Amino acid sequence: MELKEVDFGSHGVIYVEEGEERPTVTEWPNPATEELLKILRKYYRTQGNDTKFGFKRILYEHCSLAMRKKGFRYAAAQCENKWKSLKRRFLTCLNRSRTGKGRKKIPYRKQLFDDEIEYLLQFEKSQFKKDVGRTKRNLRSRRGLNKDMDQDEGNDESDENDHKYTAKDEKLVQRVLRGSEHEDQKHNVFSKKGHRLYPQQKKSESSTTNYLPLVRDLTEAMISNVKANNNILESHSASYEQILVCLDSLDRKEDEKIEIGRKMLEQRKIQNNFLAKILQKLG
Repeated sequence: MELKEVDFGSHGVIYVEEGEERPTVTEWPNPATEELLKILRKYYRTQGNDTKFGFKRILYEHCSLAMRKKGFRYAAAQCENKWKSLKRRFLTCLNRSRTGKGRKKIPYRKQLFDDEIEYLLQFEKSQFKKDVGRTKRNLRSRRGLNKDMDQDEGNDESDENDHKYTAKDEKLVQRVLRGSEHEDQKHNVFSKKGHRLYPQQKKSESSTTNYLPLVRDLTEAMISNVKANNNILESHSASYEQILVCLDSLDRKEDEKIEIGRKMLEQRKIQNNFLAKILQKLG
């Protein structure tokens, strides 16, 4: 029976048969997860891990079709997100077991599907097999479950180097985690156009340099405005000081006028008294 593409919103597209209803499957039971890992394992063994752009989209569309044939209806984007979540959980546990962070609250336990995830990561990340082996030896040494084995391994110089968790190991784990995040950003950004998905173009980092001249001009304009405002404030301060000086001089002149009027009044009183005495003598 022929299959057709059906738009599944943010999850991409899904392949259904003619006449079937729109699928609503969102959960991942263990059988579905196991089937997805088997499909990925078979695809990697036959096709390898191509780094060309568009390989991941073809891979997850193949997973969606293969899952559909097994009775599980999941979109390609759903398969992609499920694999990335499994991979992220495995790498986080691996990083914690290496650094020792969270061992008191979350003891290390082998999770379901860890062997399958580890096998698939060997195809995606180079030197991952050696990296995981070193981590397992570190776990045995830290727990101290077998002291004799730890002593025997300590006698061997090469094994002794494997037991030590160095800064180089930490950088390797961080590189693996960053590679997973980079893969999420590279293959999980899509725009819809009809029933197909096209990756959006990323903004170039050099575009930020286009704003540097504008920022520089704005900064210079702000500096010039501040200088102009300072000049205006200085001129206002000088004018205010001149006004204060004028007011002081006016106050002094007013005081002088009052003093002159008082003296004239006293002289008039003296003159009046003198005239009164003269009139008394004449009368």
